[in-house]
Amino acid sequence: MNFSIIVLTETWLDNSNHLSDIEGYSFIHNLRCERVRGGVGLYLSKHLEFKNRSDLAFISDCAESLFTEVNMDRKKKT
Repeated sequence: MNFSIIVLTETWLDNSNHLSDIEGYSFIHNLRCERVRGGVGLYLSKHLEFKNRSDLAFISDCAESLFTEVNMDRKKKT
């Protein structure tokens, strides 16, 4: 089974590391730079047209977010 979107929480990423690439997916994430833990990420199928909406994302003491706009009318031509 192939998933269109895979959502991750508690990625614990920083600028020096990243998760493994998954063939057929693009990875976007939001780091939690002030702390060791936290972070959110998305693997999006390369067949989807999407736009990372960093203008909507936020990180606070109690919450983290990542917003992506996915065009459901069209799929990317491969």
